[in-house]
Amino acid sequence: MKIQVFAVLKDYYSESFEINNPQIDTIQELKNELIKINDSASQIINACRFAINEEFVSGNFQLKANEHIYIIPPSSGG
Repeated sequence: MKIQVFAVLKDYYSESFEINNPQIDTIQELKNELIKINDSASQIINACRFAINEEFVSGNFQLKANEHIYIIPPSSGG
């Protein structure tokens, strides 16, 4: 699956990267894998929203191997 991150997440991960782990079936499992990759991002990852096909999805969303996942961190206006 292809992952694209934005804003502060670029401090923890490459802007765009792939994860090839067939054991990741849900967004929650993807979150766990991202935290394994970089545990210092755990607080931010748990606060992020995940989008697929321009729609936000929940933690139990069932992933497919070829998904393109966008991870949007929380933001504040100003």
